[in-house]
Amino acid sequence: MRSTERLTEQGGWLLYLGMFALSGLALTLSMPWAATVRELITFPWKPSPLVFFAVLTLMAVMVGLNRGSTIAPRGPLQWRQVRRLLGHILFAHMLTVPYLIFARSLLPGHVVKIPILTGYSILVSLAFGLAAYLRQAKRWALGSEATGLNYVLAILVFALPLIAWLATGSHWQHIALLSPVGTISHFLGENTLPWSLIGIAIPLAAILFLMALLAIRMRRWAR
Repeated sequence: MRSTERLTEQGGWLLYLGMFALSGLALTLSMPWAATVRELITFPWKPSPLVFFAVLTLMAVMVGLNRGSTIAPRGPLQWRQVRRLLGHILFAHMLTVPYLIFARSLLPGHVVKIPILTGYSILVSLAFGLAAYLRQAKRWALGSEATGLNYVLAILVFALPLIAWLATGSHWQHIALLSPVGTISHFLGENTLPWSLIGIAIPLAAILFLMALLAIRMRRWAR
C-alpha cells in the first residue's frame, strides 16, 4: 500500500480538509477587522488568538481519534502502527503551516509561543490517538464494532474542566489545565508559565502511560 493511500484510508482526506478549513475559519475570526483604516485606528479590536489555537487543537484531537481507530489492528499490536499514527498527525499539522506563519500577527513579540502551542497540539492529538488505538484494538479482540464514544469523551475532556472552573470560581481556576482550552488560555496569558508547563506535561504523561500500556499488551501478544 502506498503512503498516500495509508494517509487517506477511511476518509482521511475529508478529515484533513475539515481541520484545514475550520482552523482557517478560526484564524479569520481571530484577526482584527475594520471597514476602514480609520476605524481600525479609532476603535482597535484585539481579539484573542485563543480561538484559533483551541480549534486547531480540537481538530487535531479529532484527527488523532480517527486515525488511531483506523489503524488499530485486528491482530498483534505493532510499533510501526504507532509510527503511522504519528505520521498522520504530523501530516495534518503540516497542512496548517501557512496559518501558523500568519498567526505571528496575533502574537506580536511572542512568536516563540506558536511552535510551543503547535507542539502541544501534536501531543494532545497523539495522546487521544493512542487511547483510541488501544481501545479499538481491544474492541476488535472482543469482536465488537467501533462506536462514537471516543469523540464524546474527547468533548468532555475539553468541556468539563472549564465548566468546573466556571462553577467553582477563581480559587480553582487551575483545574482548567485539565482541558486543552484551559492550558492554551493559561499559556497565552501573562506570568502563568509554571502552570502552563504543568498543563503541557499532562498529555506528555498520558502518552508515556499509554506507551507503557501498549508495551505490556505487545508482550502478552508475544507469549
